Amino acid sequence: MLLEIRPVARDEFDEAADWYRDRDPAVRDDFVAAVELALRSITDRPLTFPIVFGSKVRRTVVKRFPYSIFFTYTENLVIVFSIFNDSRNPMIWRGRIG
Repeated sequence: MLLEIRPVARDEFDEAADWYRDRDPAVRDDFVAAVELALRSITDRPLTFPIVFGSKVRRTVVKRFPYSIFFTYTENLVIVFSIFNDSRNPMIWRGRIG
């Protein structure tokens, strides 16, 4: 299974990792590991995650952190378009779907 992380999702991830690093480098490492685990789960079993928007957008929650990963799935490709802090307005990530 191929995984594509859109640039804006990568930016969100980098910003969150930097924020955690500034507070505690060990927590940053935990965050990175939790996101990597979630991404592996998505690529291993994309259809097990619930559709949360429209007919294709799926979501997984990053364990231990207030983040969700929103993605779409086609035959052999998972596209991550947001690694999103759950406290933000969901209209931000919804505006990226097109």
